[in-house]
Amino acid sequence: MEDSTVIPVNLFSSEKSLLINIAVFTIYGIIIVLSLVGNTIVILVILRFKSMQSITNLFIVNLAVSDLLMSLVAAPFTPIAAFFDSWVLPQILCKLLSFTMGVSVYVSTLTSTAIAVDRYLVIVHPFFSKMRNWMCGTIIATIWAISTLICLPLAIHQKITVDPARNVTICTESWPQGESRRIFSILSFVFQFVVPSVVISFCYFYVSRHLRNRLQQKLGSRLRNAQKQDLEARRHSRTNRMLIAMVVVFAICWIPLNGLWIYFDIKSTDPEFSLPYFDEVFVPCHIFAMSSAVSNPLLYAWLSETFRRNFQSLVPCLRATNVGIPPENPTRRHVESQTKSCDVSERYL
Repeated sequence: MEDSTVIPVNLFSSEKSLLINIAVFTIYGIIIVLSLVGNTIVILVILRFKSMQSITNLFIVNLAVSDLLMSLVAAPFTPIAAFFDSWVLPQILCKLLSFTMGVSVYVSTLTSTAIAVDRYLVIVHPFFSKMRNWMCGTIIATIWAISTLICLPLAIHQKITVDPARNVTICTESWPQGESRRIFSILSFVFQFVVPSVVISFCYFYVSRHLRNRLQQKLGSRLRNAQKQDLEARRHSRTNRMLIAMVVVFAICWIPLNGLWIYFDIKSTDPEFSLPYFDEVFVPCHIFAMSSAVSNPLLYAWLSETFRRNFQSLVPCLRATNVGIPPENPTRRHVESQTKSCDVSERYL
């Protein structure tokens, strides 16, 4: 017997205020524009300047590509589909929306995990061979392959059917067994959120502890150049702060929607289950999740001084202005050149 879980599609019904409809579409529009512009800039700056093409930055390019995918497919078509009582979009989009969003989320979490593991190996275990660009490319390709395979059930079981209660055509997940959807949802939450969170937390905890201990050891010894020590400490701090902030913001953005779907999937097999305010809960949760596509470029521009300087040199109209970036100190440049051979964190910024 086939189990078909019907998800409400008329999120913006005629009973609701026109002002609310306009506000929701405006918010989605702002998110899409900011994501397209921000992530495109991140990709262009990193690929344009060879000094920016570190292993971590190549992973960040992969994050930007994943965010662009979500911004081009999931973000614009979800509110359009939800505006109408019946499914009005092409049939292929019925299968692509959930599948694309799932792939994008998995790529983002697995890429963030790869960044954390690479940083852990390089800093805590520096005798490991450093990752080469071709190895990074292989890992990125593997991440996309794994994400696609994991999310294939979403494309397979997403179908257009008729809701007999309302006599309208809808796009919904249709699973062959009643427990299949629930099991898939729980396993997805575990491998897409719980396991990466544990691995990332472990890596950054030991990275932070190692850097702190190393700095304390240097403070207790005589250094030839105190300025070099200060520069190295600040560079470590900036790198860790940026990467950890990306992970934390991404998790915060997706927790509400993940929680909603898990609750819905667990309760949906109950014949007496109803969620009369699903629309009101789903819309802000989905918007919050889509906003994660904007967070990475903002955090990168805010916390990476190197990125800001390269962006300034990339855009001709900004070269003659400071755009809020202080001029580079020649003394600092000299100190940086002295620390390049020994500072393991420079490859991350």
